[in-house]
Amino acid sequence: NAYLEVASGRYDRVLAIGIQKMTDVNTEEATKIIAAVIDREEAEYGLTMPACGALVAKSLMHDYKLDDKEWTELAAQWVARAHRFAVQCPQAHLSFPLPVERYMADRDNNRNWVYYDPLRLYDCCPMSDAVAACILTAEPQAVQVVGVGSATDLPTVADRGQFASFPATVMAARYAYGMAGVTDIRDMAHKLYVNMHDPFSSFGPVNLVDLGLIEHQDALQALCDDTTTGPQGRFPTNLSGGLLARGHPLGATGMVQVVENHRMLLETSQYQMALAHSIGGPINNNVVTLLEKT
Repeated sequence: NAYLEVASGRYDRVLAIGIQKMTDVNTEEATKIIAAVIDREEAEYGLTMPACGALVAKSLMHDYKLDDKEWTELAAQWVARAHRFAVQCPQAHLSFPLPVERYMADRDNNRNWVYYDPLRLYDCCPMSDAVAACILTAEPQAVQVVGVGSATDLPTVADRGQFASFPATVMAARYAYGMAGVTDIRDMAHKLYVNMHDPFSSFGPVNLVDLGLIEHQDALQALCDDTTTGPQGRFPTNLSGGLLARGHPLGATGMVQVVENHRMLLETSQYQMALAHSIGGPINNNVVTLLEKT
């Protein structure tokens, strides 16, 4: 909306702010508040946001024919990756290393217990506080917005045909890429930085496929492979730890991603473009934003 206000000529400058203060309530109360975005009847039957994450995980296990052991080994690698990068991010909430060995040891000692099968404690993002802001202006800048896309999906989880893809992400990405004149986002390999929405470990592989970055058959290993998503990889992704470890301050997360991407483009010569991907509601109100060096 801020972009459109400037692009339409109505305003020369618009301040956009994202803010969230979550730690004033305990985890149980926060979970209830967040569940208010879920269909009331489904919420009454126990559907919460972590339960949505678990449904996605179960779908991945089914589609890729993973047993519990194989799933846990993959999840441990995804979580370890997030924490490895969060350690290097001053703003990260969970800025401590969590190697695969600790994840597995905690599992065996019942410290990293299952919350929503098969999601364990560290497969879920923390409740975080944050604020981020940016000013959009009609005046020429070193970085410009070249693509914005927003799309929605069915609000009721029970009415969806599958959970291994998020249609609102696919549509939002197409809008953003089309606006930016990008025919195939994979042509931006080694030039694009990616900030994708991963509040649960199960979301990462789905997002990479939905955004058109990775083929379906490569999705599970993409976040384990630095040549694909590491700092020097084809599509460097969530190098601040993502939502899993940097934190997820709900209403601020999307703006945090945009601010991070802006800094990345200004401070790093490696990237020409940066992608921010944000999910709202029960995975049904998704946004993709592209920034590019002028």
